[in-house]
Parts: sequence; structure tokens; C-alpha cells
Amino acid sequence: MLFIKKLALNLIILFNLFYLKIVQQQYILRLFMKKLSKFFAFILVLLFSENFLSAAIVGSPLGKVYQKNSASKEIVIAIPKAAEKYQMGDKLAIVVNNKEVVLTVTFPMMTLVKTKLDPKYAALFDRINTGMPVYKYGKDEKIITKYHTD
Repeated sequence: MLFIKKLALNLIILFNLFYLKIVQQQYILRLFMKKLSKFFAFILVLLFSENFLSAAIVGSPLGKVYQKNSASKEIVIAIPKAAEKYQMGDKLAIVVNNKEVVLTVTFPMMTLVKTKLDPKYAALFDRINTGMPVYKYGKDEKIITKYHTD
């Protein structure tokens, strides 16, 4: 009888040790999975952040930078039929150092558009060169229908 009690006690102790070991391993596994999921989330953000930053540029280049005026911080862009396509307040964009620089149309002419650089991009004005491609900026894009009468 004493032998059976000792055997039962040893089995209970052994069972508790295995149980604790399993619980400890599950805890370690849960911690590892949490850290791993945070790591993969960080990697996904890094991979897709470039796409999110440039997502507002729409389509192929519309024109090119024609001239810069450093005194007034205006940029003149050559775009065919600019007066028909753009109005004051429309947004255009240039890519400078893999960053999107937003321009606001201030004066559309027949083949040229005068634009102002948004103030938060003022530091990048010196890096804009003539001949750089200009794109339509899509975040604040307006759909405008123009009616022509003869």
C-alpha cells in the first residue's frame, strides 16, 4: 500500500512538472508569436510605405518644369493646352528625392502654367530643376466639365 501511495505521489509530481513545462513553453511560444507579429507588421509598413507616399501622383507626366523664379518661389510648367485643362487652385506634383512635392496652379496660360510651391515643401525648392516631369496630383482632384460655345 505504501508503494502505491509513493508511486501515485511520484506520478502526480511528474505530471505537475510536465504540466508546468508545457504551460511555460506555451507562454514562451505566445511571447515569441507576439514579437514575431510586431516584427512582420513593421516589415510590411516598410515595404508598402513607398507605395503609400507616391499614391497621390496620377498617371504619366503631363509636362515639364520650364522655368523657376527664386525671388517669388514660382515654378512655370510647360503643358500643352494648359488653359483648357487647368484652373487656379488645381494641384500638380513633382518627384524630388523620392518625395512628392505639391504645386498649386496660380495662373494657367495657353501652354504654360504658373504654380506656387506648397509651404511645407519650401526646403526642396532649390532641388527642382528645369526639365523635371510634372504629374497630376490626385488627392484633391476635382472633376471639372467645361462647356464651349461657338
